Amino acid sequence: MARAPRGTGIREPERTLMSAISDALDIDHFTCAKGASVERSFLEAVAGGLGFDGGRRRFRNKGLLLSAIIQKSTGRPPAKVALKGGTVTDEALENVLKGIQANGLAKVSLTRGAAAGRIATTLYEQDGAPGVFDPLDLSDVRKWSLREVVVRGGQASFRDRALRAYGGTCSITGCSVPEVLDAAHIRPYKGTRSNVASNGILLRVDLHRLWDRGLMAVHESTLEVLFAPKLVHTEYGATWGGTKMRLPIEASKQPSTLALEQQRTWAGL
Repeated sequence: MARAPRGTGIREPERTLMSAISDALDIDHFTCAKGASVERSFLEAVAGGLGFDGGRRRFRNKGLLLSAIIQKSTGRPPAKVALKGGTVTDEALENVLKGIQANGLAKVSLTRGAAAGRIATTLYEQDGAPGVFDPLDLSDVRKWSLREVVVRGGQASFRDRALRAYGGTCSITGCSVPEVLDAAHIRPYKGTRSNVASNGILLRVDLHRLWDRGLMAVHESTLEVLFAPKLVHTEYGATWGGTKMRLPIEASKQPSTLALEQQRTWAGL
């Protein structure tokens, strides 16, 4: 049987660390070959994002190119083998991402916006330590980032609790179609300890996206819905701007005032 041409055949989604590196360097996103294998095309794009040519004339194999990327991003040669059986290790990708962050090589903001949220969530999930959810814990950039809509540990039960708390209706729009309702974290996801009632609100999926990107917030005192200036004159601002968020009847399930305040501050609203 003939081998499928390069770039065709079975494809798999990009690995989380690949996605974060692409976001940080503002380059294209790449899928993986079968087995979640990182291909040379991604590494060449990373090299370009770091300001050097990663072509075959300079680097005859993937290992040499990866080593050059690690050295460029971290300022030091890789301490361990970055390839296992020809596959780029998560440790190697993590070193590249952390090097980009630490050495100011990112092409996007690492404190605001959707890309910052993806990057920070990835870094946190790589080395986050257990602890207690604290809406005021903003000691580093990871705590200032918001969440992507991804499946995480305990997410299903977190959503079920939010559906019950809010009577199965979106806290902003009143939509009651369960298939389009999400449990949104008010402050960043930090593992299952973040899945507490006071750190969640039930939102329609499109509002959840706006929430995660810092384009909307709820005032912690008045409970008024706030939208970013770019959305004030859209259907979102016109329909729900200034309206009040619906709260669960049970006080124990109502969102944390401090968490709402930190979300609003982060969004600049």
